[in-house]
Amino acid sequence: MKNLREIRKILEFYANANQLKTTYLDEDKTISVASHLFGSMILAVAINSEFKEVKKIGKVIRMLFLNEYEKLHNGYDFDNLKAKDCFNSCVEEYISNKTAEANLATKSELLDILLTKFIIKYSKVLDEKELLKQGAKIVAENLGCEEEKCKEIFRFFLVNYKLKVTERSGWDDTHWNIIKERETISEHIVGTIALATIIGSEFSHKINLDTVLETLVIHETGETLSGKDITPFDNISEKEKMSMERAVWRKALGKLKERTRLFDRLNDFLLKSTEEARFAFYCDKIEADLQSKIYLEKGYHHTLDDQEKNCVFKSEKVHRMVKNGAKTPFDIWYEYDRPLYFTYPNFSEFLDILKASRDNELLKITDGPYCNTLRLVEKLSILNHNYLNRMVLLACNECFENPEFETAYLTSYQNPDSGKKVIKVTVIKKPFVAEDKYKSLMDEITHAIEVTNHTDIIIEVETKRAEDFLKSHHNIEERKKINEFAHSAILFDKSGEFTRLHDNLQNYNSFFVPKHLFLVDYEPPVELGIQKEFKLKATN
Repeated sequence: MKNLREIRKILEFYANANQLKTTYLDEDKTISVASHLFGSMILAVAINSEFKEVKKIGKVIRMLFLNEYEKLHNGYDFDNLKAKDCFNSCVEEYISNKTAEANLATKSELLDILLTKFIIKYSKVLDEKELLKQGAKIVAENLGCEEEKCKEIFRFFLVNYKLKVTERSGWDDTHWNIIKERETISEHIVGTIALATIIGSEFSHKINLDTVLETLVIHETGETLSGKDITPFDNISEKEKMSMERAVWRKALGKLKERTRLFDRLNDFLLKSTEEARFAFYCDKIEADLQSKIYLEKGYHHTLDDQEKNCVFKSEKVHRMVKNGAKTPFDIWYEYDRPLYFTYPNFSEFLDILKASRDNELLKITDGPYCNTLRLVEKLSILNHNYLNRMVLLACNECFENPEFETAYLTSYQNPDSGKKVIKVTVIKKPFVAEDKYKSLMDEITHAIEVTNHTDIIIEVETKRAEDFLKSHHNIEERKKINEFAHSAILFDKSGEFTRLHDNLQNYNSFFVPKHLFLVDYEPPVELGIQKEFKLKATN
């Protein structure tokens, strides 16, 4: 896996953005920030359809999202992202409100609040005709336009309002039966906007990201009148689903001036007929996968043996996944969707994002011990595992026999620049052993490994002084210097002192995360056989 820095930033950004779904604007926790954002974006699309206030509606969508993201995560540093100039200027432009895009964004936000309150209060007491009339009046008053010209804007908003109050089918009682915080369709849409925004920043593709964002805002319009989003397990064929969605689009788009262009945008998405549509399709798919992972980390999924009502488990394919080792609901999501990400190789980063989400806790990437790193899981063949095991033993054996060496530990990581995987063996010399005393020995061991290493994994050998470790007991700054040690496996420890230090560092792990250390966990672990070997030697 390459582009590790970018993948980490994407997962961190998404985990932060996911909080927009569970941050509320009202005391009753009925209107999330994400729901409000969706309504604002739908209004921006509708207003621009009728009055053509801006050339690029995608910029307005991005502006709305980034402003709320920045408010929720005050101090988040856009300067670490490749699109930093774009992101910073969007937020600054919104705040200054001196451009047509910023003006449309602020108008849309205000209108969403007013119209949402109006619908909640009057939708059950007014008939449809009167509701449309009064809603159009609110739009007209706030836009300074004739009421007649605003009817389609409110009607389109009212249709899409259903997405604010409709749970995603994948999480409902007849599917995965999520315990709490079930996202609405509108909240899912904002999740896709977040992913398109950050992936578009960190990976360079020849696509029009404004087109992608507009597509994603309206991509669930087919669910507005059907009342639910259709999953692959709902006994509806792909052909039937396409026919149903097109019929709903025409009805939902109504008489909007740009209905033909918007219909074509939706049709492209359905058929995946453009690069922008394919990118949007992947954002839609992986957002559901990542949401499943977050539910798993929060403990909101039921276990696989508690899925009696889940229609997903009527699938033979899913049963095979369980027999083949799937242990959690996310494992099912992962295995079911993984093949999709091979379809469009131009967007290979989506598969890497999915793999990284499997191997890491997304919520800890943004807040916790592993906030600055990723862990990668690499399966080894028996042949390669045994080969690496022997070479690491070669690196350690002579050091173990030498009384001036105290400890050896193994760090497995991937170099983010070269993409090469590295196993580094660090041997700790006893206090006051000369700095360069064993340099020639280390060079000999390194050369012996290099000429016999037929794997694509690099093995490095180095020495460090015990003094650098032992003085870290009472000094946080010194602990930070050896933070790699906390994420390593001890191969041998003659006195037990370094094992105690290792445990202590792990207890205070939040202080000691290597900033750009991308850890690799091998299956089976390379170190296990070596640790057993040295334990036997120590007892003999």
